[in-house]
Amino acid sequence: MKRRILAAALAAVGCGIMSSASMAGTYEGTVVLNQDLNNYSSGVGGEFQANVTYAAGAAYTVVTAGPGVQIGGPSTPLEAIFQTFCIQEGVNDVDFSPGSTYYASITPAPGNGAPSSVTSVAKVLYAEFYNGSLKNNGYNYTEGSSRTLSAGELQAAIWTAEGDQSSIANAASDAGISGNMAAQNQAQVWLTEAQNYVASGFTATSDLQGASATGYNLVEVLGLYNTQAEAANASSSGIDQNQLVEAVDPAPVPLPVTANAMMVMLGAVGLFGLIRKARTLA
Repeated sequence: MKRRILAAALAAVGCGIMSSASMAGTYEGTVVLNQDLNNYSSGVGGEFQANVTYAAGAAYTVVTAGPGVQIGGPSTPLEAIFQTFCIQEGVNDVDFSPGSTYYASITPAPGNGAPSSVTSVAKVLYAEFYNGSLKNNGYNYTEGSSRTLSAGELQAAIWTAEGDQSSIANAASDAGISGNMAAQNQAQVWLTEAQNYVASGFTATSDLQGASATGYNLVEVLGLYNTQAEAANASSSGIDQNQLVEAVDPAPVPLPVTANAMMVMLGAVGLFGLIRKARTLA
C-alpha cells in the first residue's frame, strides 16, 4: 500500500513538471497538391504546388521565402503555397489524386512502406532547390518547358536518394525524362554532389552551395491522409502520399517559472500528505 501511494504521488509531481512540454504537437491542416505539366511538373512526380491551409493551433510554419518556394502567393495569412517533390515512387509507391484535399501532418516517420525518414541527401537536394542554389548548377526556375525538365531531373534524383528507385535510369520514366540522357546525367550530377556533400560532413566545396545545416535540418516529411484523425496521429496505415516540406517547428513554450514552481510545491504538499496517511495506516 505504501509503495502504491508513493508511486502515484511521484507520478503526479512528474506530470506537473512535464505538462508544458506535452503541449507541443504535430502540425495539422489541409493541403491540396496541384500538378501543372506545362509550367513546373514532370511525369507523375514534382514539382507539385502545395496549397496548405493551417489548422487552428498548427505547430509548424511552412517556410515561404526563397526562389524555389512558390509560384503565386497565398490569399490569406492562414495559407502557405510552396513547391514540393514526392519521396514515394517505385518500391514505395502510394497513390494520390492531384487537386484533391487531404489532411496533412509534418512528421519524420512516414510509415506504410515509405522511407522511415528523409535521407540527408534528399534533404540537401530539396534545401538547394528551395533556396535557389540549384540555379547555379542547371535548374531553370522560369515557368515553362525548361522548368518542367529541371523538375523531372530533380525528382529522379530525390527518388533515388530516398531508395525508392535504385538508380536514376530506373527513376527516369516516372520522372518524365526517359530517353533523355542529358537530363539523366544532370540528375546524376546533383545526386552525386549531394552525396559527396553529406559524406564530407557538409563541408565539401562543389557547385552545390548554400545548403547550410540550418536549411537542411528544416526539411521534413509532409504526410497526406484521408482523415483528420489519421493526420493527427500520423497513422502509418492511413498515409496516401509523402512530400517534402521545409518548415519551422517552434520550440515548446515552457510554463512560467512561477507556474512550474507552484506545481512542484503542490505536488510536494500532496506527497507529504500521502506519506502521513500511509504512516497512519501502517
